[in-house]
Amino acid sequence: DFFAVSPGVGGLVRSHSPRSLTNNLSECASAHWVGYRYRHSESGKIDCVSLNASHSGRDGWPEDSFVALLPEAERDVLLSVGTPVRFADDEVLLAQGDVSDFLCVLTNGLVKVVVAAESGAQTALAVRSRGDLVGEFGMIDYGPRTATARAVGTVTAVRVGRAAYDAFTGQYPTALQMI
Repeated sequence: DFFAVSPGVGGLVRSHSPRSLTNNLSECASAHWVGYRYRHSESGKIDCVSLNASHSGRDGWPEDSFVALLPEAERDVLLSVGTPVRFADDEVLLAQGDVSDFLCVLTNGLVKVVVAAESGAQTALAVRSRGDLVGEFGMIDYGPRTATARAVGTVTAVRVGRAAYDAFTGQYPTALQMI
């Protein structure tokens, strides 16, 4: 299922097949939906649904997101140690093969994560939304980026560099275990 939060709208909005995921996510993003969530259902369909406030975690973050799961003090520190950034539709947040010297904490919008094979074929790995991290695996293993993260609609985030990330996880080691 694919879920999205839109103020003032409730219930099932539309249902999509996985093949049309990119186009349909773009439609939701251009309609100013926020707080996107997704899960593949048994039927293989992806549903676009508006969630009500009961699906939000601490301070309105999507309840299953990394940011919502952090204690308030840790969340405040993480969001304050980075630099706010904005990405336009289809802009690359991070590219496969690049040096892993930062991660992004998504504060609004939707990001598609894809991996490219040597043949050039691309496979969608995940869709990330508000409260999620992108680029975190490279920060843990110090390896190059294993995938590309691309904005679907306008995306805002907090970019956390290597030094700030290392200081944060040093001060709050339980956050590292949650990643």
